[in-house]
This record gives sequence, structure tokens and C-alpha cells, in this order.
Amino acid sequence: DSNEVKQQKQRELLDWDRTVTEHISVFRKIFGKILSQPVPPAVAKICETLYSAAMQKFNDEGAALSYVGGHVFLRLFNPAMTTAKYDSADAKRVAVVQSKVLQSMANGGHVKDRGFDRLNDMIDELAPQVKEYLKWAVEVGAAAKAD
Repeated sequence: DSNEVKQQKQRELLDWDRTVTEHISVFRKIFGKILSQPVPPAVAKICETLYSAAMQKFNDEGAALSYVGGHVFLRLFNPAMTTAKYDSADAKRVAVVQSKVLQSMANGGHVKDRGFDRLNDMIDELAPQVKEYLKWAVEVGAAAKAD
């Protein structure tokens, strides 16, 4: 019956909407946790080295910070999220989606996965905080190198 099909589709859309809303909530918690952590000196030195190399090549702060963010998030934060032990396959899937969002943010881009484009508004909102965090990491790295 077409009425039942319509009702099923409406339920699926509501479930999807809840899923995306939950992802936003979880992501904000993860993101807040990351930004509240000190940058280890060794990681900060890598950030500063990458930033310096990118500035020499691109002479553009935004591109250099995107380069630093892409590398650090890809090599440090995302593996920590996706290789952790989870209680369920659903929890693991959430971690994978969250790492994609984090990587998109670090790269200065947007989530391209269909259905998750609602997350892009949040990415745009939080992007300045990522930029400040990365600047801070570069500064810590420069100070650590000077010591």
C-alpha cells in the first residue's frame, strides 16, 4: 500500500534526522575535548616544520594551516578515534563518520557524504576555532624548537 510506503519513508527520514543531530552533538563533544588538550611538544614541532614548509611553498597562511591540520588530524586524532575498541559496530561507525567530519574540517573543506551535508554548517561555524588551535600548535612548536 502506498500509504504504508510513505509512512515508512517518513519514519526513515526522522531516524536519519535524529542520527545527524546525534552526530552533531557527539562531534561537538569530541571537538571540544581535542581543543582543550595541550599540544605535545614533539607534535607541535612537527606542526611548526610543516607550517614553515607550506608557507615557503604557498605563501598563504590559510593553505599552510590547512596543510598542518590535514596532516596532524589524519596522523594523530583520527587514528585514535577509529582504532579504539568500541562496544558495537554502530559505535565504530559513529567514530568513522566523526573522523571524516574532523578531517574535512582540518582540511578546510566540507563533508561530501550524501546526507551528512547538514554537518557542513557546523564545520563552517567551528572552522575559526580549528584555525586558532593550529596557529597555537605552530607557536608552541616554534617555542619548543627555540629551547
